Amino acid sequence: MRAAILGAINDGAVKGIREGSIRLLKAGKDLDAQIQKAVDFQNVFKKLKSYTDPVGAALDTLDSEFSKLKQTFTEAGASAQEFADLQKLYGIERTNAVKQAMDQITGSLQSLMNDLTIGNDALSLRDRKAAALAVYQPLEDRVKAGDTTAYSDFADAAQQLLDIQHQMSGSQSDYFALLDEVKSITQTQLDSAKSVANASANRDNPFSSPSTTGAVNDNSGVATAIDNMSAKLADALGFKLDAVNQNLGSVIKNLASLVEQGTTGTASTPSYNRLLSTGSW
Repeated sequence: MRAAILGAINDGAVKGIREGSIRLLKAGKDLDAQIQKAVDFQNVFKKLKSYTDPVGAALDTLDSEFSKLKQTFTEAGASAQEFADLQKLYGIERTNAVKQAMDQITGSLQSLMNDLTIGNDALSLRDRKAAALAVYQPLEDRVKAGDTTAYSDFADAAQQLLDIQHQMSGSQSDYFALLDEVKSITQTQLDSAKSVANASANRDNPFSSPSTTGAVNDNSGVATAIDNMSAKLADALGFKLDAVNQNLGSVIKNLASLVEQGTTGTASTPSYNRLLSTGSW
């Protein structure tokens, strides 16, 4: 087993293994113990990276997961659309992983920066709007792409931008143009989210029946056919087994009779000779 593992590493099948881990795997005779030591050795650097480079560490984990999923999809013969869905999921989770990792180290600093720029009354409204737009536009793109993880931040950024625009232009066309844009994006995403939620909420449940849902469960016909087939097979097999038992009983009686005839010197009959030569009466 150790030779197989080392062979895979040497062939390049396993990537990201440090030299120290390889030396640990080569040393000692207890493979399980050496593997655990190698894992512990590797984890020190993974944990350190989570502090010094949280984005890189998060993407290492995500890329490893989706590399395995790509291989699984290939083995499953996934369609082009299914691969596109996998890539879409990766894009969403990648963006979310980066944001979470960034918030881990820069969240409080970013909040302070927003207060010093967007929310700073001492700055001109034009400068505050430019800062607000820099936050709003990337979130707008993510929301339009269907990234539900951006909804909360988008709502906050849009409200900040609208407040600044209202202070700049009052109830004028510039403010209402921005308001209509935000309302349109928000309504589109609300309709999409509600549509998905309603479809899921109205699907059949484990207690669904024709009387409660108005439709027959798609699997009910298959289940009924299987039940009927099972009953017919049981009946047929029961009949056949009864016939076999009757035949066996008859054969046993005949054999007993023949054995008895053989012991009395009367077994050399045509039926007995035919049984011995052909195995049938």
